[in-house]
Amino acid sequence: MASRRVLVVGAGIAGLTTAAALRRQSIDVDVLEIGHSWLVSGSGIQQQANVVRALAGLGFRDEFLAAGFGFSRVRNYDREGRLLAETVLPRLAGFDSPAMIGIGRGVLHQLLQSAATRAGARVHLGTSIASIREVVGGAHVELTDGTSQRFDLVVGADGLHSRVRHQCFGESLLAQQLGQSLWSCVVPRPPELDALLVQSATDGHCGACPISPTQAYLFVTARTEPGADPSRRRLPAQMRALMAGFEGAVGALRELVTDELPVGCRRLETLLVTGDWFRGHVLLIGDAAHACAPHLGQGAGMAIEDAVVLAEELGQAQPMGQALARFMDRRRERVEFVWRASEQLALAELAGDARIDRRALYQKMIDVTAQPL
Repeated sequence: MASRRVLVVGAGIAGLTTAAALRRQSIDVDVLEIGHSWLVSGSGIQQQANVVRALAGLGFRDEFLAAGFGFSRVRNYDREGRLLAETVLPRLAGFDSPAMIGIGRGVLHQLLQSAATRAGARVHLGTSIASIREVVGGAHVELTDGTSQRFDLVVGADGLHSRVRHQCFGESLLAQQLGQSLWSCVVPRPPELDALLVQSATDGHCGACPISPTQAYLFVTARTEPGADPSRRRLPAQMRALMAGFEGAVGALRELVTDELPVGCRRLETLLVTGDWFRGHVLLIGDAAHACAPHLGQGAGMAIEDAVVLAEELGQAQPMGQALARFMDRRRERVEFVWRASEQLALAELAGDARIDRRALYQKMIDVTAQPL
């Protein structure tokens, strides 16, 4: 089979992982990034056991572990700080590997950028698609720099508000606001913080995750009030106030959220493309196809798994249509479970529903994602 040429639109987690994974299959890759720089927003991220396994398969595990913080336990508490359960996570990448890695989002992006470019992917900053047209055996792409090229496959990894999705799947597939917001920041890591800690209430949850030997990531969810548009200056005080409703292990960390600390706040939005994520020679992955609520910590994980599976299928000697159909067969059920379980937790918090069994859903997620890709 002749060498394939793939265009990846978007240089976030999904796009850069895809580029690096495709290059391991000796596939020619160009990456478009509409931004003119590598600036990345966000505080920290949890890479769960299935993601550590995927990264290990790409040869990245040791780099990520060196840049982040490895651990293998999750401790769940109620609002009052009483320990409800401690879960020991499976070490899917081997007994010499931690089950999870906490890492800063900016650090993660830098590592993926380095991996993709080192592998030979060509990244074009300040450039995106102007139009995509299906042609025999591929896609003809007009770029915003005035050039045009033909590719065997266009991968839309351009996030929740994807241009690729808009052009190739229509305007009706739009992100939906959940009605919740997520506050987050990076603080000094207390020495005793060596696991993911989560405190849950009927109307929200907060948590802490180590992301380096010296840093931790704090987060809290709460209902988005209609018309709310908090100023950056007020965010630290708002985050402390939200965490004040939680006693014990995580709530006590609110004093680390000082007024000078950069705090992020984003309204949570979701989207799920039902049916196939491809049209002809255009495929959506990551948030462009399945942006889920963050309540199970698997959004980036599903994107990274997409990249691994896509590279495996494109590396086989099979027609493009068959490769994309096999990709969907391997991804659809797993991703839809994670998406719907995450949505279920978010909606339960919005409704103040105390009947939701968070631990059972979390354990089910662990069981499902532990299965081979």
